[in-house]
Amino acid sequence: MPTPLIFYAIDHSFLYNSFLWKTPIGWDGKTDRMTYDKSPHVKYFWWYFCVYGLFYGVSGAAAFYTIYWQYYSPRKELNISHSIQYALLIPTAGLAAGIAMVVMAYGQHAVQIVDGILDFHDIMKVFGTTEEKIRVVNGKWNEWLAWIDRAFRKARIPSIFLPGGGLDWAGLILLVALTSLPIVSLVTVLSAVFIFRVDVYRFPLEDMWSYLNMDYSANPITLLVHTFLRLSLSFVAYMEGQRIFPFLLYFYALSGKLVITYIRIFAEYAEQVRKGDVALTPNWIKLYTHLAVLALQPEKQMATQAFFLMSSGLFFCAGLNFATIRFLDFGIPPLYYAIFPFFATLLIMLILSLLPVAIDVYENSENILLTWTHSIPGGRKENGWMRKKIKSMRPLRVYAGITGFYFYKLDASVLTTYCMSIQDWTLNLLMTFHPSAEKINEIANRLQ
Repeated sequence: MPTPLIFYAIDHSFLYNSFLWKTPIGWDGKTDRMTYDKSPHVKYFWWYFCVYGLFYGVSGAAAFYTIYWQYYSPRKELNISHSIQYALLIPTAGLAAGIAMVVMAYGQHAVQIVDGILDFHDIMKVFGTTEEKIRVVNGKWNEWLAWIDRAFRKARIPSIFLPGGGLDWAGLILLVALTSLPIVSLVTVLSAVFIFRVDVYRFPLEDMWSYLNMDYSANPITLLVHTFLRLSLSFVAYMEGQRIFPFLLYFYALSGKLVITYIRIFAEYAEQVRKGDVALTPNWIKLYTHLAVLALQPEKQMATQAFFLMSSGLFFCAGLNFATIRFLDFGIPPLYYAIFPFFATLLIMLILSLLPVAIDVYENSENILLTWTHSIPGGRKENGWMRKKIKSMRPLRVYAGITGFYFYKLDASVLTTYCMSIQDWTLNLLMTFHPSAEKINEIANRLQ
């Protein structure tokens, strides 16, 4: 369940990023609801320009240029780790552009759905289940947490404890992450440009000055222009990235967590109905219908996004598995080689964490309706409205498809098929691309 600390973290995340170019997505800290500005898109020209023109266009082009010429004319100061980092920048910028496109096309609709789910959360509070407590047996740890809680309250920050006494880990993690991202991004920009000098924009700019037969370091004006361009482009990329990617959290993680919680509440009530502890009432049927209507609104968009996320996850997971296996003994420095198994493991963990959630929504809602169907009091002729109503209700489903054309729904069989597809793609890549060790070593040496 969203806690005051989570709402506080989201509110201050928007507050700390308010000095940046404006976006139509906002947050109302008084009502704890998302907002959407219906103004013409011209008002947000600078946001679109920064995302599409600078972050996606310039950053992606600079990364591609640097990687391409690093292969044909290697720079001594760069190695394969830099090439990998610049390569990761290209899909990252593409994802940011995709998020901006979704905001342009469906932002208002998405905000209405999130706010509707939050409104439904207020209705379901009276039926909420008790949060699981995290017991802490260390007395000093308890004293330290109590001191932090008192300090938070003095600073007018919500408590770090849940109403049931447990520690609000989700709120603490979000508070630390969302409030520190702008500061960390600024420090990273300054370090990358002035200390390590590894920003991706440096190398195309240096080649540009060289092509113009100009020694930019000898002229204060060109040096100032050179540094200003590097600093500005890096600032846009990092600051926009740390702001736009949490939109996924606001649109999907927050609302998804609430829907899962509601399903759990309905499942607990269905279990009580099955045992005969309580009777099935029309009020619960209306609440379920309300939730089903909310879940139905973004069905087409969710199906398209689920399909592309699963497709890209399959591609990246198979590619990372291939790189982990194929590059094991080919002379890549261990620290840089570790990137492949690390991200491969991380991606698998994300898949095994998120995909079962969508599957459980369908499985649990189906069990809820089945239990209710067999728990209607009276004979066949009694409670006719309730019988017809439950018979007409359908489980909550998450589909994968494109613009309303659904390929499949996410049920228990999809997880097994998806994991087998990853394995099959990995084996196909290993059998298809089998260069000799000498060729791989040659490529690795040229990139170092």
